Amino acid sequence: NAPRSAVTLVRSQCVNTTRCVLGFVHAAESGAALPGAVVFLQSDSDSAMLVAKSDEQGVFLVQDPPAGRYRLSVFQ
Repeated sequence: NAPRSAVTLVRSQCVNTTRCVLGFVHAAESGAALPGAVVFLQSDSDSAMLVAKSDEQGVFLVQDPPAGRYRLSVFQ
C-alpha cells in the first residue's frame, strides 16, 4: 500500500443507522483518493444491487443495506 500524504477525516455518517457500509476508494499505485468512483454492492443471496458514489475525498456510504453477504466492485 502506498502511503498517503494527507489524513482524511470522515464525519460520523453511520450514527443513526442499523447497518452501514463506509469505505474509502483510492488509486492502488499512488494512494490518492478517487472522487466520483461508482461502488456496486451485489447481494450473494438475490439479484439486489446497491450503488453508491464516492465523494470528493473518495469516501462512499451505503446506509442500512439488508443483512447478508455482498460482493463489492468499484469503477472509475
